[in-house]
Amino acid sequence: MERVIIRSSCSDASITFCERDGDDFTVLVSDRAFNVRRTVYGYLQYPELVRLFKRMADAWDGWPGAMMWSSLENEMELEATHDRLGHITLGLKLRHPGIAEPWDMQAHVTVDAGRLDRIAQEMDLFFSGVPSSSLAQDLS
Repeated sequence: MERVIIRSSCSDASITFCERDGDDFTVLVSDRAFNVRRTVYGYLQYPELVRLFKRMADAWDGWPGAMMWSSLENEMELEATHDRLGHITLGLKLRHPGIAEPWDMQAHVTVDAGRLDRIAQEMDLFFSGVPSSSLAQDLS
């Protein structure tokens, strides 16, 4: 699987996981107002990120507090909360700690709970490196 696109159910915002290269992958966050691209060093944390999406899918009807994941070098943080009404908010923080011009960005994308199984499957395929022509790449 080449990419996973997680589209908001409330707006035109999306989070895309793509361009896996060894220990790295790229995250794109976009809507009409902005596009942000960040390479993330995943190292041994791919399984934990996939597990986060699987835990969300298993608890589709709600969970207390937030489920979180962050990359080894903290260039990406993902926080998932559930409103118990069938909506999950994915809060994504991307950072670039550049010496001359560091930057941070934060975005929130809302996903319907009914889409969590599909997202978890696609994240698993993306990070396992198993190509799949049977699953659509676009989660719209």
